[in-house]
Amino acid sequence: HPDDYKNVMDKLRRTKELGYKINSVHRIRKKNGEVIWVNLTAVLYKIEDGAPIYRAVEVDVTESKNNE
Repeated sequence: HPDDYKNVMDKLRRTKELGYKINSVHRIRKKNGEVIWVNLTAVLYKIEDGAPIYRAVEVDVTESKNNE
């Protein structure tokens, strides 16, 4: 989602620089245009040549966010 993009990208950059996991609850826009809330957990790993790779899981938390 455009309003959340900068914050999420900043968190991913900090993870790359500092090497830890992040959790972020933010909105995304699906291909069909629907906006949903997701809880993202991402962990940074470095593969053999030192290149960074993320392992991430996003869980749809729209229902619980709408009930807040």
